[in-house]
Amino acid sequence: MKISEIIGYLETLAPPQLQESYDNSGLLTGNSDWECNGIVITLDATEPVVQEAINKNCNLVIAHHPILFRGIKRITGGDYVQKTLIASIKNDIAVYAIHTNLDNVINGVSGKMAEILGLVNIEVLSPKEDSLEKLYTFVPVGDAFAGLVIPVVESAADALTLGELSRVRRCADPRCQRVFFDNTKNGRRRWCDMSTCGNRAKAARHREKLKSH
Repeated sequence: MKISEIIGYLETLAPPQLQESYDNSGLLTGNSDWECNGIVITLDATEPVVQEAINKNCNLVIAHHPILFRGIKRITGGDYVQKTLIASIKNDIAVYAIHTNLDNVINGVSGKMAEILGLVNIEVLSPKEDSLEKLYTFVPVGDAFAGLVIPVVESAADALTLGELSRVRRCADPRCQRVFFDNTKNGRRRWCDMSTCGNRAKAARHREKLKSH
């Protein structure tokens, strides 16, 4: 299996666009086209961790914290960051970081801690804005999607499993704008919940009508 395949799977769980602006998640050293011999998983990619990967004949280190947060002007072994980079590059060790993008998904680091603590009604406190892109797909004609009912999804990434991204909508209510899956026959549903968002829109139209008379 190639390293790119492993990265591809990880990024379906924690898309890189969900990382914070200060972060540097992703492949930091190595080549994604390499065949993966084995993986060492760690909180921080340090020189001893890279040495462990060498000893165990693993050529991929998956770390939570990036060893590189910002650009550096020289790699001379002057600090632990430089030493780690030299060791990983010299020994063909790929280092991949999955940091705040993993923090920002409901099933990520914070979600697991909340689960251990026994918390309920868990949700992302500060969801990332503008992380959706409009995508199109084509599906077989017939009953392949009959009975598919998933009214609300958290992101386009979640909708990938639906197989019909052309029916992913953003709620037309400006106070809501949740993302939902339109499972109506004509594909023209505008609100995620007709009893709340839809009724608000209906009431607003009625008020405008009364004003015009």
